[in-house]
Amino acid sequence: MPKALTEDERHILKRLNGDVSTSDLVQMLFDLAGHLERDGQLACAKLASVAAMRLERQETSIH
Repeated sequence: MPKALTEDERHILKRLNGDVSTSDLVQMLFDLAGHLERDGQLACAKLASVAAMRLERQETSIH
C-alpha cells in the first residue's frame, strides 16, 4: 500500500504542475538529493545531485 505524501512531496508536485524555471528545478534536485541522502538512499542522492549540477552547468553556459 502506498504511503501518504509528505507536505514536502505535495509542495514539490504542486510546483511541478506549473511552469518551473530551470533554476527552480536545479534547486529542487539539490533538495531532493539532500532528502535522499538523509534517508540513506545514496545512489539516488548522487544521481539527483549530478543531474542538478549538469543542468545548472548547461543553463549557465547558455546565458
